[in-house]
Amino acid sequence: MNPAITQPSSTRGLDHAKRDEDALRVTEDLLAILPKIELHTHLAGNIPEWLFVDMARKYGIQLADPANPYEYVEGMEPFLALFKQVTDTFRTPEDLYRVSYESLVDEHRSSKLRYREVHYAPTINPHVDYADSIAAIAEGMEHAKRDHGVEGRIIIAIYRNQGAAVAEKLVAEMAANPHPAVVGIGIEADETVGPIQLFERTYAMARDAGYRLTAHVGEHADVNEVLCAVDQLKVDRLDHGYALAQDKVATARVVEAGLHLASTWVSARLHPRGLQNPLRTMLDAGLDASISSDDPGICKVTLNEQLLEAALELELPDSYLINQTYSQLTAAWIDDATRSEIRADIDEALTNLRPTHLEK
Repeated sequence: MNPAITQPSSTRGLDHAKRDEDALRVTEDLLAILPKIELHTHLAGNIPEWLFVDMARKYGIQLADPANPYEYVEGMEPFLALFKQVTDTFRTPEDLYRVSYESLVDEHRSSKLRYREVHYAPTINPHVDYADSIAAIAEGMEHAKRDHGVEGRIIIAIYRNQGAAVAEKLVAEMAANPHPAVVGIGIEADETVGPIQLFERTYAMARDAGYRLTAHVGEHADVNEVLCAVDQLKVDRLDHGYALAQDKVATARVVEAGLHLASTWVSARLHPRGLQNPLRTMLDAGLDASISSDDPGICKVTLNEQLLEAALELELPDSYLINQTYSQLTAAWIDDATRSEIRADIDEALTNLRPTHLEK
């Protein structure tokens, strides 16, 4: 395998890959064999539709359309309403174990998922306390690795709509109940409701407790949220960040900071499509941005489908699909031994590819 592909330093100067039928098959072959990593998903958003229906039936939860429970009107408010309805099915530790296990295995089967970091928002689940919920999710991850070789870690998500006081209480609970599967803290929900500046003390508490930091910022148009996350919250990583496409100075700041952006095609494709998409602009500007599936259950997509669609629409070369896998591995919040194991799996898979995959 070409060693230059395994140790990318930047995506600056990405080629444009316009695929004919033969080149498309090469990309599909690559995605079929490549072990996947993703750093940006949500537990409630990962649940396969069949599992949500089964759990809703178990608790007598009325679905607006039982035949299509994941149909919703586009927009943040309808999405969050459905997100909370899915979370409402997490009523026992056994439920959380099941959704943790099944969602990892489902993506492993569909997309050869090898490792995933999952955002979980304990403060919107009134049914199971913090310690029990984390233990159950972690056990599901442990058994998914045992049975299928796919593993995960947990990022505790601040639900920004609830405000800073709730967030600070959550971080205090994290510090009082440490678990090896919990590797960091993030923040999710509606950017326009909970400005990131309100959570500076929360992030300082998490950092002092030894947790890694990320934040959903710049998903829409506020580049100041991105800069606040970098300079005030002092994050180790960023989620989304599409607003950077509008601001070269802010982009340069993030490049200088060396921060990985865990982006998602589900969200990025809500912006202008094609080569005008902010994700393509960000990559061309040298940002270290990868593609995760975000909420594959609710959005009824697979990681492989998302990567292929993004590669075709943004004319991303196959080398990007390989490089972003290694880049995510570098940015993942795991111990060195686990990182080495996953890297070996990726290296081995790539040795089975024809040389054309590495030349694209």
